[in-house]
Amino acid sequence: MDKKTLRNDIILIASLLLAAIISLIVVFSLRSKKDNKYANVYVQNEISFTIDLQEDEEKDYHVYAFNSDKVLLTIHKIDHGVKVSSSTCPHKDCVQTGYVNVTNKPIICAYNQVYIIIETKAAGTIR
Repeated sequence: MDKKTLRNDIILIASLLLAAIISLIVVFSLRSKKDNKYANVYVQNEISFTIDLQEDEEKDYHVYAFNSDKVLLTIHKIDHGVKVSSSTCPHKDCVQTGYVNVTNKPIICAYNQVYIIIETKAAGTIR
């Protein structure tokens, strides 16, 4: 076996090992992001409640005004994500945001001082 063939074999084996390692990292990171998501709902900069996005069931959650039974907005959980289905705010920007299931896109209702942030178990404190 000559040196050129040996060098090419080593490069091929190293490339295959690197590709396998990268594939494993991608698969495990995508899997953990999907399996550990929670939507934290904040009212007036304080956490009000957490929605577990791991469960498959559809459910509506109501956000109430501070010390009141007035519903400010309704959050609909579906397909491991959330959307605001109704709000008392005049412009309805939070409703127009639509369905969110990623950690880098918050839903904000500035008028009602409510925001929803999706976090993962590793990234934030789960309450």
